[in-house]
Amino acid sequence: NGTNPLLLLQRTRPEA
Repeated sequence: NGTNPLLLLQRTRPEA
């Protein structure tokens, strides 16, 4: 598992 925390943070953007 090599998931970057920065990428995950950008992917979990609050766009409702």
